[in-house]
Amino acid sequence: QNPKIRKNAVLALEVVFTLSREAMGTIDLEKWKKDQVEWLRQTFDVNSEEIGSNILSVIYHGDEQNGHIHAVLTGCDPSGKLNASYFLDGRAAMIKLQDSYGKMMEERHGLKRGLKGSSAKHEDIKRFYAAQNMALAQEGPEVRTIRGRKETADEYKQLIFKSTIKHFL
Repeated sequence: QNPKIRKNAVLALEVVFTLSREAMGTIDLEKWKKDQVEWLRQTFDVNSEEIGSNILSVIYHGDEQNGHIHAVLTGCDPSGKLNASYFLDGRAAMIKLQDSYGKMMEERHGLKRGLKGSSAKHEDIKRFYAAQNMALAQEGPEVRTIRGRKETADEYKQLIFKSTIKHFL
């Protein structure tokens, strides 16, 4: 039986788990990876005996500065219907997911959950670089005094660019 899939249906969900550089050196990385899969199963495999697992793929990236995992899931509800809103419908549902994950990571690894209710917003990396390039392209004054030194506008732009990149890494 192949149910009809709506044109605007959510076909897959992506979950990204990240670790800071500091945390990578203090926890058992293999246990952390296994715990990510366990949390995914507990949270998203709502009726795996009858409909199968909602987890399609889990990949660890350890070759970058911050270790992270990408997981791709389907959003099938317990009846087997493609229904991402079963998991993600509304702010309260998202907070519940973050809280349950944070609780597990604190209990098992001593990791702390991010700030609840934070106004921080994720910025798409392409938009970040586009904004950075636009800022660097703008003309600045001929000379600026920074940290007691005189610098040209180009030197100042490079200083700002490097400090901004360090902030995001």
